[in-house]
Amino acid sequence: MEMADVLSKEEINQLRQFRFTAEEDAGNQVLSVSKLFTEENLNQYLNTLSGEIGSPNIRVTASMFVKRYAFLAVIYLYGVSAWNKRLNPSFRHIFLITSDDDQVWLPKFFLQDQSFESVSLDRKKWVEAAIRDFFADHMAVLLDLISKVTKQSKHILWENIAIYIFWLYESILLKSENKEAAARAGADFDFLIHEAPSTLFGERHSNPLRKFFTEKNNEVRIRKTCCFHYLLEGESRHCKTCPKTCNMT
Repeated sequence: MEMADVLSKEEINQLRQFRFTAEEDAGNQVLSVSKLFTEENLNQYLNTLSGEIGSPNIRVTASMFVKRYAFLAVIYLYGVSAWNKRLNPSFRHIFLITSDDDQVWLPKFFLQDQSFESVSLDRKKWVEAAIRDFFADHMAVLLDLISKVTKQSKHILWENIAIYIFWLYESILLKSENKEAAARAGADFDFLIHEAPSTLFGERHSNPLRKFFTEKNNEVRIRKTCCFHYLLEGESRHCKTCPKTCNMT
């Protein structure tokens, strides 16, 4: 994947709304994501994180971690659909930045390589490659490892990512004042949900986003799985989209 230009200051500022940072020293703790791609390191990290976020066990921590990590997908897909720009999704140059002062664990993402590849003449193939590079070669690999180490269901982990992808397109990209960009985002969203084969996501059997895309009920899309956020120390309420409460009669 050949890269050319780098993100402009204006583009960086736009990405900040998705927990992107251009400063490696933006927090007290800096973690290279590449270190999480081994069972031993991942297990150690998630066990440590459990204590920091008040999680009762590593399975709940796995779910909370992926809910936060999902914003990397938001950052990446925003570049693809809003700008026709494909950031480098290699985990080798991505860092999690956290601050000891934060009351809630909300890591920021620092990309050591802020270059990008612009869209090619065949945009459909370009988008397919972009999805494969990020999901099959990065996200799916990490989710497989997390599920193996923690025994957490991959259905929960994938839905934790899906909900933020839906939010990105439905609440931001499709409502862009730039009609061309909104139309492009609509086509990308439709492809992600309805057309993209499972292999682009690193899955064998089915598109891992499609099963979670359901009709909304009173502007709310009820989840199919519970993320277990209510089990964190100091938390007692379920999310407003939680199937444990929304499906109660």
